[in-house]
Formats: sequence, C-alpha cells, structure tokens
Amino acid sequence: MVMDAGTRSSWLDLPLRGSGSVRRPARPNGRNPMNATEPESSELPDAVSAYLAAKSNTDPEALARLFTEAAFVDDNGEGLRGRTEIARWRREVSTAFTFTATLLDASSNGPRVSVTERLEGDFPGGRVDLTSTFDLGADGLIQRLIIRVA
Repeated sequence: MVMDAGTRSSWLDLPLRGSGSVRRPARPNGRNPMNATEPESSELPDAVSAYLAAKSNTDPEALARLFTEAAFVDDNGEGLRGRTEIARWRREVSTAFTFTATLLDASSNGPRVSVTERLEGDFPGGRVDLTSTFDLGADGLIQRLIIRVA
C-alpha cells in the first residue's frame, strides 16, 4: 500500500473503513484448497461469525454488541476500549470504502480464534490480506480483537 505523508499509518484506515461483504473461497470436494482443516463459517463461534457478517452491516451498535463492555481492539496499533469506542470506530469507517472479503483460513484453540481474510475493494492498493485474532469470554462475546496485515 502506498500512503502519503498526510495519511495515518493504520492499515485499517484503508480496507476496513467501509462496508463490504464476505465471500467464501471455492471448495473442491467440500474442502478449502488453502487449508483442508479450515472450519466452515458455521463452525466458527457465533460472535466471530456475526462479526465477519457485520462488516457489510452499517449498524455500528450491532457490531459493538458482539464485544464485552470492556473489550479491547488493537487495529494495527490503534487501541480501542469498550463498546462505545468500538461503535465510534465502526461509525467512522462505514462509508469510506467498499470491499469484499474472502475467508482464506480460520482456526481455533479454545477461546482464541484466528481468521485470515483477503479484502479487495476501492481502497488504496486495492487488496490486502488481514489476520484477525479473537479472544472470547466465557459468555461467548469478543473480549479482545487484534487485527494485523497478514
């Protein structure tokens, strides 16, 4: 991605600051060609599946309700804490760009879920792979989300 001196350094200002849709890659014989052990989106925890689907939803409060009250989001170095900040973050990004997201890989280890997606859209650079790591609370809500360029 090319960014000028006046551009914030967070990659999330680019691809995730908009509405989008989630596509799943073709699965010959029902298997993901990238990773044969990838869970289907229906196998992901409810909050993670809903978060992935909510990217195309312009309701920032609905997205924020997937998180605990004291949740923390690290958007490539930009820290957000709590539902109010998460809703503000979503509100700010909801109109800047449009994109599609293709699920490339997903894995879980207990309450930690890692998802890699390819975003393509009308943002600078046009394409980026992102890894989002979700830590879920006992209530199934997202306690922590770390987003990084893959």
